[in-house]
Amino acid sequence: METGIAGTGSNRIEVESSGVIDAPLDNLWQLLSDFNIVAQWHPDVTESHLESGSGREAGSVGSVRLRNGISIRECLLAISPQDHSYRYSVIESPLPIRDHESTVRLVSLSSMQTQMTWTAKFEVIEGDSKALADGVRTGVLDLGIEGLRQAVALR
Repeated sequence: METGIAGTGSNRIEVESSGVIDAPLDNLWQLLSDFNIVAQWHPDVTESHLESGSGREAGSVGSVRLRNGISIRECLLAISPQDHSYRYSVIESPLPIRDHESTVRLVSLSSMQTQMTWTAKFEVIEGDSKALADGVRTGVLDLGIEGLRQAVALR
C-alpha cells in the first residue's frame, strides 16, 4: 500500500493511499458504487443510511456512524461508472476540518487485480495538521482499502 501526505498551503492538506486488491474491477465497483453500503466494507463504519437520493447519483446525502460513536454526514458530489470513481464531501463532522473532498478511483490492472486510490483534501481549522492528516490516512483511507480487500475475499 502506498500512502502520502502533502501540505498544499496554509492548513490545506491532501492525503492519498492506494493499494492493489486481488479482485476483478467489476466486483469492487459493485460494492463501491453504492454510497449507502460503506458499512459492508469499511471496518470503522458500523452503520450508514441515506438521507436523500439513491446512493448511486450525485447529490445523494448520507450519514455514517463510526466505531467510536462519531456521526458524519456526507454528500456524493459525482459518480462515474465509466471511470469507476466517485467524489464525495464531508458536510458535517465533529472533526476540525472544512472544505473536505475525497475521490475514490479503481483501475483494472488485470482480470483479477484492481488498484484502488483514495485521496482526501481538506482544511484543518484547529489542532495539529500532521496528526490529523496521519489519522485520516491510516484510519480512513488505509483502513478502507484493507477493508475492501477483506470484503471481496469473503465473497
